Amino acid sequence: MISQKLCEKIKRIFDIFFSTILILIFSPIVVIFILLIYLEDKSFPFYIQKRIGYKGKVFSMIKLRTMTNKKITLKYNKYYCFEDDPRITSLGKFLRKYSLDELPQFLNVFIGDMSLVGPRPAIFDEFDYEDIDQSNINVLEDRIKVKPGITGFSQVKSRNDITWNEKLKLDKVYLSFSPIKRLFFDFFILVLTFREIVFSKGVYDKRI
Repeated sequence: MISQKLCEKIKRIFDIFFSTILILIFSPIVVIFILLIYLEDKSFPFYIQKRIGYKGKVFSMIKLRTMTNKKITLKYNKYYCFEDDPRITSLGKFLRKYSLDELPQFLNVFIGDMSLVGPRPAIFDEFDYEDIDQSNINVLEDRIKVKPGITGFSQVKSRNDITWNEKLKLDKVYLSFSPIKRLFFDFFILVLTFREIVFSKGVYDKRI
């Protein structure tokens, strides 16, 4: 039987190999978007945010910036992002639609802060604003026992178009699999991720 440590090594090799290839492929495209983002409002083109990673370690997750730097008063939780959000730039709408703003996260995968597949990393105070069901409390602790991912089981289930409690239930299913079964399931998730991006489903948070 394949041990958990061996499965983790296999996954890490897979992450390094494919993140390297994807960085090389998408670097020219990222450079173009960096220039376009800067030209749009003459501001720093990246959005760097502290996220909770493996074993609770906080790391800096990198994205292409899709929102304006202007201060805008919101009537809702600052961590939500709806389709009519006034903070999103014109170029940002396009980047979000096809998840192109996530491309720099391949660098996070390469250096080991993230994996290609895993639960999405939460912001350190994000759950302070959420009404989490008691049945999902343990999932908050279990999800940091693996590396966070660029994509995951909850992302292929309509991305943001489900509540946090629904996301946590899907994370619970993913984490219940044995390490070897998760390896095979990761390939399935990657295929479904491509489908979600092509059809641009669940790009924005669900209004409740």
